[in-house]
Parts: sequence; structure tokens; C-alpha cells
Amino acid sequence: MSFTFEIQENKLLTQQTIGFLFDVDGTLTYYQENDSVIDQSLIDTLNYINRKKMPIGLVTGRSVIWVQDHLFDYLTDDLKKQIRVFGEFGLVFWNGEKIELSKISDDMKLALAMVRKEVIAIFLNEKNLKAIVSYEPPNQKCLWIEPKDCMVTFRTLQTFGLTIDHLLEIVKPIFEKYSAQLKMHYNPLAIDIIPNFASKQYGAEAAIKALDPNNKIEQWYAFGDSESDKGMSKAKNGLVEFHLVPREETKKVHELLQKILAKHNL
Repeated sequence: MSFTFEIQENKLLTQQTIGFLFDVDGTLTYYQENDSVIDQSLIDTLNYINRKKMPIGLVTGRSVIWVQDHLFDYLTDDLKKQIRVFGEFGLVFWNGEKIELSKISDDMKLALAMVRKEVIAIFLNEKNLKAIVSYEPPNQKCLWIEPKDCMVTFRTLQTFGLTIDHLLEIVKPIFEKYSAQLKMHYNPLAIDIIPNFASKQYGAEAAIKALDPNNKIEQWYAFGDSESDKGMSKAKNGLVEFHLVPREETKKVHELLQKILAKHNL
């Protein structure tokens, strides 16, 4: 259950003694006019960190493709080349050139497929609603499934009255049949069904291994906006300093980064 990383050490940005891990959705980006955007002040700080050759990893429940579509447009070409993405709770890795998938057992793959299939069937047969697989919110009432490689995500459509409570009423009993292989995370916007070994800690461990293969980083800092993000603090034997920030208050992340950089005289 681990990645085989193809890492080139010549430009891994491990010269400095500190590194950074970020959740994306709600931490680096905020929602505005049907799109996820990022403050310019935060972009400037990320660019500064990159120029100082400090490693940056994105540890998110979102897919790598979603991050590239909703965040990378705001980043400089150099930052996009150096930043690493650990999507789907660390199950999918963007190494700067290609996507790599974590190994998942056949039992887990089958369990994920069955949860997806059974939820779709209930929506179709009992509610006469079809499933739509899309990164963007559908403009009709349906079962909205976000595309993922190694997990299943059902998203709410509050505009059409499909709240997290409605989703849980259907998804939870089905999930419980497969809870030996899977676990469930949810928030007001989505339900994530993931292999039982995946977590933000797992993603952070993968990020640290990839970004710092020679163990030169003395202090890692992590940022997130949810309780599940706190799992990053358990990586590297609990030596990651985690900062919980209010959801979508990205300026707070910028302020914290400025204080940390000043602390290290950077």
C-alpha cells in the first residue's frame, strides 16, 4: 500500500530546513461565483517559498485533476513544476510529470465499486434520479458523483434540496456493509468513501517521503480547515506542526505563513 516514487533528487527543493503541506479546498482556495479561487497575497507567499527552495506538498481529498483544473491556473509555471499533489487522501500522486496510483487490494476495489453501484441503483429505482459524474455542479437534480480514481465521492446539491442528511440516509446503510474494507468521511458538502488505510496522515507521510527522501527537512508545517486534516500532524512520528484555519479564510493561511517565515528569518 505504498507508492513507487520516481523522484529526481537534483531539484527536490530540500536545501532548506522547513517544508509545507496544505489541504487545498477551503484552505488555499475559497468558493466564489461557481469557481474556486485563491488570494493573490497567498499566491505571492507560495511563490516566495518556492523561490527559497522550500518543498510544498498539497494533501487533499480532491482528485489531482480537480486540483490542476481549479488551482494550477492561478500559479506560476515554475511553481506548478515544483509543487507536488497528493490527491484522494494520498492515494493518487502527481510527481510533476505524471500521475501515480497507490496499490489497493482487489477486495477494496470491489467494495468501492459495489457502494457506488448500489447508491446509483437506489437513486435511479426509488427516486427516479440519474447519476451524473462531473467535477462541476450539475444544473439538475441528480446523484452527483465526483470523478475519482481510488475512492468514491458523493456531493450534495443543496440548490435542489439534496443535503448531506439526505445523502447519508441512503449512503450510510450501504457503506456499513463494506466497513471492513472501507471508511467514510463526510462534511456538509460531500461524502467520501475511501480504503480503510487512507487518511490525511497517509497522504502527509507520502508527501514527506517524496519531497524529502534524504530526511533533510527539520520541521514540517501543515495547514487545513477540517478535523480530518489534523491527521497530517501525526505524520513523521507526530513532528508535523499543524495549523487549523477557518474554512475559506485563506488570508489567515497567508498570515500564518508570514509568521512562520519570520520565525525562521526567511
